[in-house]
Amino acid sequence: IGTDGTDIIGCASNRTIESAILILGSNKFRRLPITKLGKIEGILTITDILSIITKVGLQDSFKEKVSDWMTKDPKTIHLETGVLETVKKMVELGIGSLLLVDENPEMCRGIVTERDILYFYKSEGWASTKLGEINEKYLKLGVKIIDYHTSLENAIRAMSENKTYRLLVRNKDNTGLHGVISANDITHLITKEREEIHKNANFLNNITAGFVSSGKITYVKMDCSLLDAIEIMQKNKFGTLPVMDDKGELIGVFSERSLLHYIAETEN
Repeated sequence: IGTDGTDIIGCASNRTIESAILILGSNKFRRLPITKLGKIEGILTITDILSIITKVGLQDSFKEKVSDWMTKDPKTIHLETGVLETVKKMVELGIGSLLLVDENPEMCRGIVTERDILYFYKSEGWASTKLGEINEKYLKLGVKIIDYHTSLENAIRAMSENKTYRLLVRNKDNTGLHGVISANDITHLITKEREEIHKNANFLNNITAGFVSSGKITYVKMDCSLLDAIEIMQKNKFGTLPVMDDKGELIGVFSERSLLHYIAETEN
């Protein structure tokens, strides 16, 4: 699983962070392999983008160089490696993707992500396995709730500090959840509004998390099967599904990362 080398969309290390954001935002990617003539130089993730914006501000981040912020010597895996071994390596390293290589470890042949794993396991037919069988600590990975009126700047800071790329957003009256805001939503907005951002240094402070968030929540309960949860996520292009108990209280979220941990713990 993963992408064929001819389909890789990456970025050169001498490009600006603005260029990288435009690629990420227009394609709704979370990771960019950094290559030169196919040779691996690094990887730039959406988490890196959040960190850059938090540290130097959005306008100044545009002028930064990819080479100064990318992760050099990114983790790789041979493209013939089995899926389970791939999952276990991701979990062990605490990362959501691996670059694919063949006999030449310097050349990028593709990328495999936690979302690829999610969709692969959908085809395995986990109709009888319930979310309740997943350790609750894996449903709480990266869960952070913010207020509707939180500025986008502070939402980005919350993502960066909590090492997550999704936040749950409360309703305006602080009762229940309004929606989910993802790092992809943010880079997509930045891509659409980059001309305004160049003119307005307060852009991120003038927009609320609630305005950018989905405004729609699809809940599941612990008796939902993994297969149904994955199908809901794939159909709606969700990266997260809030999980509620029978009283309507939030337990956590089911995500690609939750599934990776469950697979690594239970599969042989």
